[in-house]
Amino acid sequence: ANKLETSKEILGSHSPLNEENARRIALQAIKASQEVGRLNEAADLMEEAMNRYPALRSEYQGRVKLWRRGIVM
Repeated sequence: ANKLETSKEILGSHSPLNEENARRIALQAIKASQEVGRLNEAADLMEEAMNRYPALRSEYQGRVKLWRRGIVM
């Protein structure tokens, strides 16, 4: 493998720490969504969590779309 392929593999790996950090951010987003006037901030936090750990996308993408429309679940 050349250096480029190796670096992509390293960057593409999802460690348990990445998942833990992403889930922590997701919980912060959920808490923020329950406070008046913080839906956009909550959506931004959840997007960050999903970017860090893409497996969260299937779980939270629908919620983010609602938050962006001003709807709290």
